This record gives sequence, C-alpha cells and structure tokens, in this order.
Amino acid sequence: IILVAAIGSGTGLVTLRPASDAQAIRVGAGAGDNAATLGITDAELDLITTTGGVTIGAGTSTGGLTVVGVADQATGATITGGTFALLQGTGNIIVNAALTNAVNTTLQTASGNIIFALAGNVTATGNMVTLSAVGGNVQGNAANQNDVTAQNLDITASTGIGNNVELETAVSTLTFSNTTSGNVAICNTLISGLTA
Repeated sequence: IILVAAIGSGTGLVTLRPASDAQAIRVGAGAGDNAATLGITDAELDLITTTGGVTIGAGTSTGGLTVVGVADQATGATITGGTFALLQGTGNIIVNAALTNAVNTTLQTASGNIIFALAGNVTATGNMVTLSAVGGNVQGNAANQNDVTAQNLDITASTGIGNNVELETAVSTLTFSNTTSGNVAICNTLISGLTA
C-alpha cells in the first residue's frame, strides 16, 4: 500500500494487512512494497490518527514481519491509545531497527520466533510491552543495548527466552513464561529495581 492521505479513525482500531497471508510485511523507514511484500513506512504510520490502536498483520499471517527501519510513533504521536500490535501466525517477527511507541506495544506470533537483530529494539516508555511467541522463542541480540524499554514487560515462549543471547531489558515489572524447553536469560538494567 501507499498511504498518501491522513487516516483518522477516532476511537476505532486501524488494521493493516496484506491481501495474502503468505506475503511478507516490512515496517519502518525504507520499507518498500512489491508483489510479495507489504511495506509500511514510518511516514505512512504518521498519517494514521487514532486512540483505538493499530494492528499490522494477522494471526493467520505466514510470510513473516520485519521492522526494517526506524519506526518512531512516540515523537509527535498520532497513535495515542489502544495497542500497537505486530501479528503473525507461523511467521517470525524480526526487529532490525528501533520501534518506538507512545502506547502499549505487542509483538505476537503463534508458532514463529521473535528475534531482536543487532540494531533492533522496542521502546514504549511508561507503557506495557508484550512479547508472545507461544510456539517458539524470543531471542535477544549481541549488541550492548536494551532490547525492550518499558514500564511493564510480559513474555511468553515455549522454547526459550534469551536462550542463545540474553534478552536485555529496562523495565519495572517483568512477567514471563517459558513452557517447554530452552533457557531463560534476561538482564534487566533499570536502576530503580525490578518487580517480578
């Protein structure tokens, strides 16, 4: 899609998804469209005004979702309520760049993995971040940076959280569940302490 005009949904949820579940989704600066890919740039997200949240992808999506460039929805925020959600069914969610929101933020895949690449991180200062990979794992990155910065963080996985590279966080409250196999390795750096 190419958004060229403002979308105002009031209190309604805005959902952006490809025509086919098999299509890949790219989000952030430089995200391009082609026959196999739905690209949603940071500038296009800036055209959406809502207090009801934004969902990108669907629980039936299989093509994978990647944050390919900076997506800053906190500076001059126009998405001011609800939840900013990135969804996949069997596809992975890969965070290759900074994703910043002024609202609660969810990354959810039913059987894929959530992967933080070297430059990838999610920030939702003062809000809740949910990482849900109920059939997969959540992987941190090797960079010396926080993967998640938020007030609260909830993580669900089945085959490990920070199993190969620890997940680095700056949160006040952390809840997590890893149900089947793999290790849990989380390093929290918030100076004020952690409630688990």
